[in-house]
Amino acid sequence: MIVEWGELGFEGEFLEQRVSIIDTKTGIKWRGSAKSSINLNTHIPVNDILNIVRNVVVDAKKGIDGIRIYKYNNAKIHVVLKRNDNFLNASSIKMNIDIDGKNMYYMELDPKI
Repeated sequence: MIVEWGELGFEGEFLEQRVSIIDTKTGIKWRGSAKSSINLNTHIPVNDILNIVRNVVVDAKKGIDGIRIYKYNNAKIHVVLKRNDNFLNASSIKMNIDIDGKNMYYMELDPKI
């Protein structure tokens, strides 16, 4: 699996970055964007977030529908997988990270060939 990041931009008090995750076995690409709060003050290591995203992509390749909630210290990570009607056997991904009830990170990815 390959993760590619675009240039950073600003949208209000959020940093926005284009994201592309490529599954090298199937050729499916999940493309979208990630937004993180400029005031992000968390102790969640980036590698831990990427590990969760990688695990989610494994299920998204199977076209799974579902909701997952992970807890990490004072953070709640909410992941939604939704079967994409325009794409066979792959799910769209939405992920929110809330810290102390405030949304600090959001990612939305849709499958493409």
